[in-house]
Amino acid sequence: MDQQTPEALIFVETGRGEFGMRPLLEAKRLGLTTLLLARTPEIYLSSERDRELCERAVDEMVPVDTRRLEEVVESLSARADSFRYVGVFSALDYFMPMAARAAEALGLPGATPAAVESARDKAAMRKVTHGAGVPTPTHRYVSSTDELLTAVEEIGLPVIVKPPTDAAGIGVQLCIDASAAAAHFADLRSRPSNMRGQDTDGGVLVEQYLIGMDIGIDMIDTGSERVLLGLTDEYSTGSPLYIENGETFPSVLPSSVRDACVEVANAALDALGFHFGASHVEVKVTNDGPFLIEVNPRMGGGGIPEMIELSTGINAVRELLRLHVGWIPDLRHRHSRAAASKSVIAHAAGTFIGFEGLERAALHPGFHSFVPFASPGAEIAEAVDDRADLGYAIYVGETPGEAERRASAGIGEIAASIR
Repeated sequence: MDQQTPEALIFVETGRGEFGMRPLLEAKRLGLTTLLLARTPEIYLSSERDRELCERAVDEMVPVDTRRLEEVVESLSARADSFRYVGVFSALDYFMPMAARAAEALGLPGATPAAVESARDKAAMRKVTHGAGVPTPTHRYVSSTDELLTAVEEIGLPVIVKPPTDAAGIGVQLCIDASAAAAHFADLRSRPSNMRGQDTDGGVLVEQYLIGMDIGIDMIDTGSERVLLGLTDEYSTGSPLYIENGETFPSVLPSSVRDACVEVANAALDALGFHFGASHVEVKVTNDGPFLIEVNPRMGGGGIPEMIELSTGINAVRELLRLHVGWIPDLRHRHSRAAASKSVIAHAAGTFIGFEGLERAALHPGFHSFVPFASPGAEIAEAVDDRADLGYAIYVGETPGEAERRASAGIGEIAASIR
């Protein structure tokens, strides 16, 4: 292989729209060739905007069953004469374990597969972290209606009932009585696979409903140190679905609370043996302190990476890619500002026509950007989880409070037209 052979970064699937393609665009800015492994390539080409983004970001689309390690390795081996592979990456929850396993198989930098798999599977994550003494909600993993009803009785109502291997709030529901819990359990059990077509074993998590504030802790492990990027205040639409609709970075909470949240996050990551790559740990701050909700072996979703960069000067996506190809990341904080995002949530099912009021929103103080997820003509489903987020606006300020107020005012100008 000569010096002209392109250095390729392998991406195992990615997210939708600009958020999903940003890591690939950053890789190209680093001078790397981008290979996108995709089981169904057409999902990245569903609109004119998506096709344009894909053309800019992807050097080669590789059709392959990204659920099967043998097929992934075989497909990459068939192209090994054309590229020098330097890393494997995924920004999507569902494919973090496959990226880690593929990196291991190819002898490239990556997280320990077992650590990623334990973080990704919420039932396994609960078992490991609870056993290590990390504060967690009371929970049960159930596989039958009898087990469910016993769990509800032992935990006490209300409860959260959710699938262990989905993301974006899919299937997460607050159940205020046993019949609602049983009905939702039956619905989850009827789904043979998660959103990305990966088989499930039919088990369901039943958890104590914790009352408090949602906080996200973003960190990057380099293998030798763990760097705290910061804490994000996270907001939702509220009961019963809790669709995420905004964030503020950095958190407005006092340092004593932030320190306690970071302590829980560190304890969870250590218990899982996670020491390489990005993590977005979610905790609930209650009257009894912070409790662990999730450990995501990736960056925070939505506008969080952009907000971190605006607030700290750290391009976390770029530096994370550098880490995954064996380069030294630059994770120094360069300044201290703030940013906040607010989402436009689908108000009804139907055909998406477009956004109204974007021009007015852009005139508000601190406006930075609006990132659309929905394209005109798309069919919008009933709002039941975070897929109801049609797009988000980011505003900046000198303090978290100023950024949040600006975002709250600006998002009021934007409406989604759905018919």
